[in-house]
Amino acid sequence: MTTPGPSAARPRLLVSRCLDLEACRYDGTVVEAPFVRMLAEHAELVPVCPEVAIGLGVPRDPIRIVVAEDAGPGEGGGARRLVQPSTGRDLTAEMERFAAGFAVSAGAIDGAILKGRSPSCGNGDVKLFRSAIDEEPSALGRGLFAGGLAARRPGVPIVDEVAFEDRGAREGFLTRVFSLARLRAARATGTRAALTRFHAEHKLLLLALSERVLRELGPLAAGRAGEALAFTWDAYAVRFVEALDAQPSAAGRANALMHALGYFRGRAEAAARHELAERLARQHRDEQALEACASELRAWIVRHGEPYLGSQAFFWPYPEALR
Repeated sequence: MTTPGPSAARPRLLVSRCLDLEACRYDGTVVEAPFVRMLAEHAELVPVCPEVAIGLGVPRDPIRIVVAEDAGPGEGGGARRLVQPSTGRDLTAEMERFAAGFAVSAGAIDGAILKGRSPSCGNGDVKLFRSAIDEEPSALGRGLFAGGLAARRPGVPIVDEVAFEDRGAREGFLTRVFSLARLRAARATGTRAALTRFHAEHKLLLLALSERVLRELGPLAAGRAGEALAFTWDAYAVRFVEALDAQPSAAGRANALMHALGYFRGRAEAAARHELAERLARQHRDEQALEACASELRAWIVRHGEPYLGSQAFFWPYPEALR
């Protein structure tokens, strides 16, 4: 097997335009984000700058989110307004209209990488103020555009460029967006064969995420008497997306790896299989040790040409070049 991995799919990713795409930040600069250039080779990028889109120039005076004075602790205690302190402009309605329209017009979106700390695009680390002139923030929250997108596209994973630098967060995000892209591509065919193949390629990933959900999705993929295929696809997609929302636990990953190890009986040397099984049993809660075991199994899959495991999204959830 020369190219292991599940069926290929190209995600559509929403990306803040200032992330290495265009100098459109409030101060007229661009944020260096080399991973965006890497992703462009494997995904379709959909650039957006909500602030420019509602008519603010480049460069522009800073904007901020102001929370009503009667708000309680945290971000959810009162109405939020997007204001530009230097001009006194209230941009709330314009940003909310843009977010609502964009969520409809953007088409299929498998994930979003947005600019952190931005009053429009920030994903949870945006400073919230009690007034337009306060120097110290009262809480942290989401930007108005990011919040609108999350509300209207609840299944779309959103991450900012800071979180994307964390290996675990990056791998989780890439696994989700490429899985969603494969689901979208398979569903577009509308056939039972596509559903069956998709489920087969994601069995170990589902096992790592939730063995219960894997058991529930099996009968859907196999087909239930008298059930329309379109309804089956809808039901399958909903449960699959819900499963993706949960990160695989160490125990789930170890379970999937142990299951995969069983395919090498009579192929890999007994001593090597026994040693790997012992490591999995002993280190089933150690994420780094589990990743080492997964790397070893990936090498075995390629060496022995194991076709079923070679198609598993669990081992190749996204292009190897992005690992």
